[in-house]
Amino acid sequence: MSVGAQLPVIDLSCSDRLATANSIHQACMDYGFFYLINHGVENELIQKALEESRNFFSLPLEEKVKSPWKEHRGYTPLYAEKLDTSLRSKGDLKETFYIGPLEDDESHLNQWPSLEILPSWRFTMELYYKKVRAAGKKLTSLIALALNLEEDFFLKDGPLNPFLRLLHYPGEQDLLDEKVLGASAHSDYGMITLLVSDGVPGLQVCREKSVEPQVWEDVHHISGAFVVNIGDMMERWTNCLYRSTLHRVIRTGQERYSMAFFLDPCPDCVVECLRSCCSEASPPRFPPIRSGDYLNERSERSSGHDKRGQREAATQVVKMGKKDLELPVIDLLSSDRLATANSIHQACMDTGFFYLINHGIENELIQKALEESRNFFALPLEEKMKLAWKEHRGYTPLCSERLDTSLRSKGDLKETIYIGPLEDDKSYLNQWPSREILPSWRFTMELYYENVRDAGRRLISLIALALNLEEDFFVKDGPLDPFLRLLHYPGEQGFLDERVLGASAHSDYGMMTLLMTDGIPGLQICREKSKQPHVWENVHHISGAFVVNIGDMMERWTNCLYRSTLHRVVLTGQERYSMAFFLNPFPDSVVECLKSCCTEASPPRFPPIRSGDYLKESPAGITRELSDGKCKEENLSLILIGIFL
Repeated sequence: MSVGAQLPVIDLSCSDRLATANSIHQACMDYGFFYLINHGVENELIQKALEESRNFFSLPLEEKVKSPWKEHRGYTPLYAEKLDTSLRSKGDLKETFYIGPLEDDESHLNQWPSLEILPSWRFTMELYYKKVRAAGKKLTSLIALALNLEEDFFLKDGPLNPFLRLLHYPGEQDLLDEKVLGASAHSDYGMITLLVSDGVPGLQVCREKSVEPQVWEDVHHISGAFVVNIGDMMERWTNCLYRSTLHRVIRTGQERYSMAFFLDPCPDCVVECLRSCCSEASPPRFPPIRSGDYLNERSERSSGHDKRGQREAATQVVKMGKKDLELPVIDLLSSDRLATANSIHQACMDTGFFYLINHGIENELIQKALEESRNFFALPLEEKMKLAWKEHRGYTPLCSERLDTSLRSKGDLKETIYIGPLEDDKSYLNQWPSREILPSWRFTMELYYENVRDAGRRLISLIALALNLEEDFFVKDGPLDPFLRLLHYPGEQGFLDERVLGASAHSDYGMMTLLMTDGIPGLQICREKSKQPHVWENVHHISGAFVVNIGDMMERWTNCLYRSTLHRVVLTGQERYSMAFFLNPFPDSVVECLKSCCTEASPPRFPPIRSGDYLKESPAGITRELSDGKCKEENLSLILIGIFL
């Protein structure tokens, strides 16, 4: 199964600017590519701009060539450029349209389709241009921070000088000619590029451009996210610390539209090696040059379009504080189910954790559920204790459990409330706050529960597909049996005691968990739980995304192919709320080694067991550690028997 590139995801709305800058820094050194989400450009505007782009490219050729390419603006027809001149094709199979800066003294050079033919085209493109430029300004300030520069460094000589390029790749035309690519191999020669597409695949990256044969990896689409890449100018500026990565667009037989926003500095800005990127051992590799002169030189060398040559990049590793974990991002809305299943499969083997986006749960409902959770935990203790925990439902107060009994603390500093299945024969066991006190609490939580359960069903069908099973494998014996756990971690209380954790180290013992938080940090994972000392990595918040992790039951089901990863919640001095949704199979489902997960060399490690029996045993304290590729089991005493975060 082909696995795509697992690019880092950068959240532009994150309040922790230093952590975001560190993540960008690592991404630019490791890949030269990353996804950018929560960038402030509305999805409606993106879709409108793509629609207007389609409208233009669907015009007759004689209408499009009325805006011919000149002064880096206007229309270029099919085969007008060939980015990789080593190919013997007649050119790259794409047509494009360029829009330059809107407010400089050359703005009159921009060409616009007739208002009679496309009445809202110019307005839409100018609005999109301004929105992406604003996002680009925020991004460049974080890149400056990542490079130990003043945040306005890339603006100090004048405003940014971006160009927008609309691209159309035809579908069937010349599909059988393997020499013809949509965009042949190249790296961008400017500072940075922000790309958005219509979701049709085709973009690929080659991380090691000097190694033969070249290895190409697919860049999967994340709805609403920009794909950002470093250009040659930024690679030069950073003395090859940041990578300008080779990429291309292959033909898939599907028509494809994209919009590339090339973000460059003021033409008078001097591009010279940054002090943070050179040393005696690594002196500057390039002489200083004006940005405008550099771009003109490169433009002339590549016939006014993208770069054709390749240059070996020697990448230095510079660490800026603690390195944070970059988890894969899974798009539940992707139409390519097989590719999505492949990405999930890789994530479950590599880390046992991933982000889940476009899951169908409205952000308003998530925020309402978090608000109602806060309302409950704000009640007096005597009111909360009216719903005391029993039959795996109800309230548990602070320090009721200690997941890691090797600690000498009095217990984990969190309070929780459990909600069990809504429709089974034990649904009456759920406990609800008084409607007089919290009138909309039960309605909100039941609605949230049902929505997350539906997303979990879709996710579990993809996991079945990833394991070469029928998509209904995990529900064929009966409906899923989920539990929802609301959690509250106080702020200042216990913060100065290093022995006290919000949730001490553990792995979940069910099938899988979908976690939503209020954005306050604290969640950490340890990928190698058998190694000492444990190395903990922060899991950053992505607004609206679930953090999904594999539990012990799924690790057992897959014969330890999938990883149930150790994790914990540390105290940060900030109050924190989260909602963990534990997705387990029907109690009569038999958990036994899957055929796709065992061989003669790797026989089943565990006997078959009913899911219900396994879960009843698990609260008695089963955790697993990986040692020499095998799962160990050891008893873990709990102060409270329950389902863990």
